[in-house]
Amino acid sequence: MNADQSRPARKNGAWWARLALWGAAGGVVGYAVGHLWPADDPGLDASSLIALLVATMYAVPGVLVLIGCLVPQAGIALKMFDDHEAWKDERAITLHSGIGCLLIAVFLMTLIAANPLGLLAAEAAFALCLLIGAAVGWMTWRSWALMDELWRRVSAEATVVAFYLVLVPGLAWSLAAHLHLSVPLAPLDWISLILAASLVASVIATARRGMLENRI
Repeated sequence: MNADQSRPARKNGAWWARLALWGAAGGVVGYAVGHLWPADDPGLDASSLIALLVATMYAVPGVLVLIGCLVPQAGIALKMFDDHEAWKDERAITLHSGIGCLLIAVFLMTLIAANPLGLLAAEAAFALCLLIGAAVGWMTWRSWALMDELWRRVSAEATVVAFYLVLVPGLAWSLAAHLHLSVPLAPLDWISLILAASLVASVIATARRGMLENRI
């Protein structure tokens, strides 16, 4: 990292505090949903509620990114782009990322719709999730092709961070479950953990490069 790249990080050294504030806000929303959800509702269990929260974590920025990419004034107001020129230069890669976020949200919602809600047949949900996964893969490949060297390094760092964000809690929980100290993570829990870790890791890797500035 050179001096120019580290300067925003020094200028906005309290980004961790702002990120924690956003996380706390998400926790409050999650708690409120779990607390206010009817106790006799047979639909969503704890795993499904967590998956729903993760889907929301992807859907909200996905919608905002989509709006910012389609309406330049909105993108500049949301600090996604510095100016109209930056909007023209960067909207393609940003749009791919936003659509990818929305697709991941749909992916999780499809799983919830199939099980436990029973709104989709398992075979239909499986096929739809495969199609969504392929679409997300294509969006990721297109984003990578549009990235400059700096963004590719950020993406590589995010992959490493995501690995440890999955490894540490997943290993600890599985260890406790093996020793009969807790229930094991359900398949949907693993999916939620992997996707949540990927999103958090991208924020951490971007912030470490001082590239979030005042966007959070």
